[in-house]
Formats: sequence, C-alpha cells, structure tokens
Amino acid sequence: MAVNFQLIYRISVAIPVIALSGFGLWLSLEARHDNIRVSQIQAGGINALSHASALTQETRVEHPLEWIATATQLSASQSDQDAVAIKLLENALSADPAHPRAWALLSFLRTREAGKFTPAAESALQRSNVLCGFCEQDLLQWRLTYTLQHWADADETTRMAAFRGADFLRWWYLDYDFLNQVRANANERGIAFDQYRRDVNSPVRPHEVN
Repeated sequence: MAVNFQLIYRISVAIPVIALSGFGLWLSLEARHDNIRVSQIQAGGINALSHASALTQETRVEHPLEWIATATQLSASQSDQDAVAIKLLENALSADPAHPRAWALLSFLRTREAGKFTPAAESALQRSNVLCGFCEQDLLQWRLTYTLQHWADADETTRMAAFRGADFLRWWYLDYDFLNQVRANANERGIAFDQYRRDVNSPVRPHEVN
C-alpha cells in the first residue's frame, strides 16, 4: 500500500490517513525476517478476517508481527472489526511490547470503538511515546495531531510528550509547513500551542539562533 504523508494534515482527517496507510510501510520493513505470511497479509493475499479468527484460536503468539499485520488490515475496514483488531494487538503486544506504532494503532482503535478518547486509549498512546519519543516523522506527526484532537481528555504527560515530538519535528526534520498547519488549527480551538512549544527544552539548529 503506497504511503503519501502530505504536510497539509487536517485534524479531522489525519487519524484515518495515518492509521490506514502509515502502518503498512513500517510493517513491510520490520517483517523482512519474519514469516512470509506477514507480507501476504499486507498485500491482501490472505483474508484478514478469516486469518484473525484462526489466530485467536491459537494458545500463544508465535509471531507478533503476523498478529499486528492482521490487525492493521482489519483497521482499514469498517469499525465493526475494531474489537477483533484490538484483541489481536493486545495479544501481540503482550508477547512483544516493543512496537510503538502498534501501540499507537491500538490507541486509535480503542478510541474509535468507544467513540471517545478513553483512559485505555491514552495508556496505549503513552506506551508508544515512551518506547519511541523521537521516531520517524510520520509517527510524530500522527501523535501530535491525535493528541491535539483529543486535547480536552489528554493529561499533561500526554500533551508534553506530543510537544516534545513536535519540537523534534522542528529541529531535526525541519517540518515547518506541517507545524504551522497544526498550530493554526490548534489556535482556532483555543489550544495554547506556542506556550507548550516554549515549555519544551530541546536543542536548536545553528541557523535558528539569531
């Protein structure tokens, strides 16, 4: 599945864009040493729903990436499969928790299933933040946008983690267009975007020093 992370994310649409496209690229890279079925699942060569049913009958998780790939495919369908996808992710992450993108997807699915940003969704997001505070550009973008969308329900730990990622987007990825867009959206909603950015203590690049 092609990935096209444009810099004009809108808060109202960024979550499904990232959740349904960003995870495919990551899985294709991580799965190279895993079972060939992971690639087949990603390519749609294996029916995700049928495979999910088979996986949930297993007594243990042998290949966590296979479970994560299946859950990712299910997440691209209607939300009526969210409970199944959540179960797959929870089992996979119980066996191998070192997957920040899978934790982010779990947070998204828990929110979509509940219709709101729940403590369980926030817990999964925080695990993603802890595992990889300074990650790939698309994951940092997604987590910032997702946190801003659920700002009223997010605690300060979650908010500051998102802004530490935002500052990394600034000084490492030079992602100014994206940050200016989400800043404008946040300001329209009364979120003190600039204040949170000032509260983050991180390095600057030489050309940013006057």
